[in-house]
Amino acid sequence: MLAATAWRHKVESALRFIASHDVNVVDMFRIDRYFSQKVRPIIVKLRTVWGMRLNLNSCYKFKDFGDRIFVVPDESPEARRIRVFDRLKSRAEREFKSVSVTNRVLVVDDVPVFSLKDGKISNNG
Repeated sequence: MLAATAWRHKVESALRFIASHDVNVVDMFRIDRYFSQKVRPIIVKLRTVWGMRLNLNSCYKFKDFGDRIFVVPDESPEARRIRVFDRLKSRAEREFKSVSVTNRVLVVDDVPVFSLKDGKISNNG
């Protein structure tokens, strides 16, 4: 669990850096599955709306923190899936691949790749 402690400490340090004081964190957790070469988002729930607004308004300070950190207000899993769906579709179209959408599933070159209901579709079969 050393890795979990390390990323939690890093998030707390980053929040303290931009707020210039300790920030009251209720909970924080990573989303998505673990892959060794993938950066996973972290959702941080703060005790007050004021703490959230302060951090969102001060996130420009992260450029001085030294790490690649991006702060955005949370969105629902459905909204995240729609954003990923649109990005994957646009990328495939830019690469002139065959793209279709059937029953809310993105199909690229006749291979289902992403579902708005379930997210990424594994094609390891």
